Amino acid sequence: MFGSVLFNHTMLQLFIYLLQHGRQNIVTKEELLRVVWEENDLVPSTQRLWQVLKNLNRRLSLLGLPEDFITSVRGSGYCINYVDITPIYYRVSELHHHPEEIKES
Repeated sequence: MFGSVLFNHTMLQLFIYLLQHGRQNIVTKEELLRVVWEENDLVPSTQRLWQVLKNLNRRLSLLGLPEDFITSVRGSGYCINYVDITPIYYRVSELHHHPEEIKES
């Protein structure tokens, strides 16, 4: 099953960062808040991180990925639960040119 979903800027940053760093390692909550929020001049919040991850997993499930594709490791952080999945295409360079967020409905 193939389809498409829209990611806002923060969600896309989070997803790509986890694909790059969370397939072999656990990425800490603090690292995600720093890299995805603080380094993009956004106010970091554990609640917001949880919301974005929940919505990201929901959207990924619409594409046929398992609902636990991104997993919380209690007390440690987050990781990609399926290490055999490898990103084949994305443009990291475009991420830094579109800082505005698309409002979610």
